[in-house]
Amino acid sequence: MMLLVAFKDCDVGIPIQFRTDGSVFNLRRLQARTKTFAAVVRDLLYADDCALMAHTQADDQLLFSQFLSAATRFDLGQSA
Repeated sequence: MMLLVAFKDCDVGIPIQFRTDGSVFNLRRLQARTKTFAAVVRDLLYADDCALMAHTQADDQLLFSQFLSAATRFDLGQSA
């Protein structure tokens, strides 16, 4: 839930384009305007970890700042 709040209006990340019809390795079909989907990948979730990713350091810093802001709102900040 925290990640949804942190990145609600964010379009920073790594854009990917894909199809769901099984033609994974046919690159010619990915160029078609129909039946393709686009998504932005900005976080990879593991068992108890999260990796944030972007193309540039500035975009990474923006993601980290938004993540910290959401963690503070959820009271998950550092404890003294």
